[in-house]
Amino acid sequence: AGPPFLFGAGTLQVGSPFTISVHHGAPAAPGFIVLGLAALNLPFKGGVLVPQPDRIYPIVLDAAGGLTATATWPHGVPAAPPMLLQAWIVDATAPAGYSATNGLSLAAP
Repeated sequence: AGPPFLFGAGTLQVGSPFTISVHHGAPAAPGFIVLGLAALNLPFKGGVLVPQPDRIYPIVLDAAGGLTATATWPHGVPAAPPMLLQAWIVDATAPAGYSATNGLSLAAP
């Protein structure tokens, strides 16, 4: 089905909904989302680690190899600063055992 990819929709403003989704990953695979405030763009596990890893969040994809997370930007929290996201998924068929998505840039309008 091609390499996995990361997609985002919505706005990062107070009270506004937004969605982050992973598509075309290995079915039911564990992995993690890397969030960073700066670009790193370094070789890692057979891919390129796009964001500086300021935060790492564990994920598990569904049986179709996807994940969708929807939330609303909370009140009392300023609009999101520019940040980068990328998903890394355990994948036995990948060169170093992981498949990486594209990097996704998030910024408040």
